[in-house]
Amino acid sequence: MSINLEEISVRELARKDVSKKYMSWINNKKTMAFTSFVNQKSTLNDIKKYVILNKRSKTNFLYGIFHKRKHIGNIKVGNINFKHKIAEISYFIGDKEYLRKGVTKHTIMKIISITRLNNKVDKLTAYSYSLNKPSIKLLKSCGFIKEGVLINHHIYNNKRTDIEIFSYLYN
Repeated sequence: MSINLEEISVRELARKDVSKKYMSWINNKKTMAFTSFVNQKSTLNDIKKYVILNKRSKTNFLYGIFHKRKHIGNIKVGNINFKHKIAEISYFIGDKEYLRKGVTKHTIMKIISITRLNNKVDKLTAYSYSLNKPSIKLLKSCGFIKEGVLINHHIYNNKRTDIEIFSYLYN
């Protein structure tokens, strides 16, 4: 499937965006393997509460990634610290048809612009399991630089693994 990246948009998620399809992504171990949601079973109600919690927050913004009107994934700008002008991003593509098509890179680049304009952030941080080579490659291609490593910080498949820290510093 060929995708016109100009048809990819992001907007803040609303309660109405929560669907059984979305729930299937959250409950899919492979999709969530490198996220904080792995090994959690979430109901539609759990996810609706999460979306509402983020919508009410002044320091977390949960965006849906859409192809035309089809919800295909999420990207979050969170833990915004307005004093230090920093924030963290995390992301996933739930709809497998859209993996390795440039969608996530396109979305991260949009979020870099949105976050700078709307939140007056000077620096974005992203964390990646050292095992998640595609995510590391993606972050580097978006202009993020590796700042450090948290040694044996998380457990993946019952083994300790490192977390790599990346940042994007606005000029």
